[in-house]
Amino acid sequence: MPIQITATTVLRQIDMNMAPPLLGYVVTKPKPTAQFILATETGDPLLMWWRFGLGQTIAFTSDAKSRWGAEWVGWENYGMFWTQVIRHAMRQSEQDALLEIEPYEDEIRVTLDAKDDSEQFINGAVGTATLIYPDLSKEEWTFHQTAPGRYEATISTRAQERGGASPPVYLLQTELKFSGKVVGNQSRSVMSRYSDELRIRPTNEMLLRQAAELTGGSYNASPEEIAQWQTSRTASQMLPLWSWLLTIVAILFVVDVFLRRVEIV
Repeated sequence: MPIQITATTVLRQIDMNMAPPLLGYVVTKPKPTAQFILATETGDPLLMWWRFGLGQTIAFTSDAKSRWGAEWVGWENYGMFWTQVIRHAMRQSEQDALLEIEPYEDEIRVTLDAKDDSEQFINGAVGTATLIYPDLSKEEWTFHQTAPGRYEATISTRAQERGGASPPVYLLQTELKFSGKVVGNQSRSVMSRYSDELRIRPTNEMLLRQAAELTGGSYNASPEEIAQWQTSRTASQMLPLWSWLLTIVAILFVVDVFLRRVEIV
C-alpha cells in the first residue's frame, strides 16, 4: 500500500489512501538530494524525484503494467496519477525569474532577472542562493539588487573542494520572494572551471614575435629559410663524465690489488 510522505501539488486531487496495493517493487535507497514522495508499508522508497542539471529525474520503484501494478491499472485515478507525474518530469517553461550562472575559477556569479505577469520589473524582492557541495554540506548567500528587477550574488567555492583531478560539481538552489510570495525557485547543477593555466587559448603571436626579435631569431620560419641560415656561433653540449671516471677508478682498483697480491718475477 503506497503511503504519501511529502505533500506536493503534483498529486493534487488524488487521494493516495484510496490507492490499491502494489504486488511488488524494487528495494532502493533515496538519494540525499531527492524528494521522498511515496513510500511502501515497510518504509522503502516508491516515488522520488530530484533535479539533475536542467532536468527533472523521477524514480518509481514498482511498475505501471499488469505485473506488479495489476490492481493499479483498473484504479480510477491511474491515468491522472501518471499524467501529473509525467508533466512534472517534462521541461517546464521559464519562471518569472530568469536565472544566469557564470562559473569562474574560485567563485560563481548568479544573476536573477525578475518580472511580473505584466512584464514589469519586480523590485524589493528578497532572494537566497544555496550551494550544495559534493560532500552534501550547504552554504547560503543573499541576493543584492543591482538594477531594476536584477538581483546578483557572488558565491565563493571552497578551496578544499578543488583538489581533485576534475572540477567539482555543485547543486545550486535559488529562491526569490516578493511580498511573501515565491516568484522564482530554481535548481541548477554547476561545474567550476579548470584553472587558467589549463585553459586552451589562441596562440599569442605578438608575444612569439617579440621573443624571436629579442633572441635574434625568426618567427614561423619555413624549412627552406632555416636551411639557409649561416652563423658563426657554435652550440655547446654538456657531457657527464662521472661514468667514465668511475670505470677508470674501478679498473685502477683491480690493477692495484693485482700488483699487491701477485709477485711478478
